[in-house]
Amino acid sequence: MKLIQITAPDPAAASVLAAIAAIVPAENVRVYSEVPPAPPAPPPGPDSKLVAAIADAVRPGPSHAMRRKALEAALGGYDSYWAGHGEADPAMRNALGWVSKALKAVFPNDASPISRLAQRRKHYAAKAMGGGYLGVRYETTALGVAVRDRLTAEGAIFPKAKPAVT
Repeated sequence: MKLIQITAPDPAAASVLAAIAAIVPAENVRVYSEVPPAPPAPPPGPDSKLVAAIADAVRPGPSHAMRRKALEAALGGYDSYWAGHGEADPAMRNALGWVSKALKAVFPNDASPISRLAQRRKHYAAKAMGGGYLGVRYETTALGVAVRDRLTAEGAIFPKAKPAVT
């Protein structure tokens, strides 16, 4: 007895089985369907100790409104062109510098430690509009999302509105 393997597309499988049934008894025919591959495992999330260390390093104090605003900007998808209506904001630049400097405690060997939390992307106007530089967009990384979620849960950034007193 010989073992024969036949691969057929789904629409043709019925006619192939009918043709084989005329020659081979039904108890000798086995039909197998292709098993789809298992989906890839999700990548592991950021280390909770690292997230805690970063949150401790960059947590703004109660009197640091601009630092809080800078963290919200970096971790919330800030766009310097649209936020500043086309004008530069030196105060935001200084505050983002503070965030980067605070992160040096956690990432001492990084030239730009803020890039661990948010990737900076320069964007330009369309060629038809002159193609000039417009500003920087901050795109939050997975580690940045974890830090943002932790600081938001603590109420350090993105504070919830207080209910109105009536």
